Amino acid sequence: MIEFDLKPAGELRTRLRFQPDSGQIWLDQQRMIMIHAEAMGELRRELIETLGREGARGALTRMGYASGTRDAQFARRLFPNASDSEVFVVGPQLHELEGFVNVRPVKFEMNVARGICDGEFIWENSFEAEVHRAAFGIDTDPACWMQIGYAAGYSSELFGSLVLFREVECSARGDRHCRIVGKPLADWDDAEQDLKYFQPESL
Repeated sequence: MIEFDLKPAGELRTRLRFQPDSGQIWLDQQRMIMIHAEAMGELRRELIETLGREGARGALTRMGYASGTRDAQFARRLFPNASDSEVFVVGPQLHELEGFVNVRPVKFEMNVARGICDGEFIWENSFEAEVHRAAFGIDTDPACWMQIGYAAGYSSELFGSLVLFREVECSARGDRHCRIVGKPLADWDDAEQDLKYFQPESL
């Protein structure tokens, strides 16, 4: 197991500002909100019941992708002189700061000039797996759809082309923790099964 450099995390915390008098929370220049995890769980249940599992997964994946893209743009602004790998590390730290999950890297490397993006991460205390399991019990498939979208959006924005992540273990299906692997689209032999969740569809 490798460790993240924690220096960016300290800088990120200084950029988080709570302004209760004006009803605003800011992460640098991005407005943020706090919302009950249980409320997100209820929304998830309703999406699954109305759109079906595949439709709900797509909507949540694309929501996560949009969030990851914006965080990557923020990270690039905040650390303009950092290497690709150093900026890549900021994404998991932002995800922790925002309350989604605790991230432990197994391996990661990003070098845009050489076309390298390769990562494997363990997720602990995933809010998404937690609310899914509370709503539906032990599932047969991974359920951290929004977080997979976030990882793809963050990495793709930095890399300049689509990077797909896949959840290979998930606590929502009874695994000890969640585990994801990611690499560029061209490096997957069976990317079609994931690509459909990134395509907007008529409801």
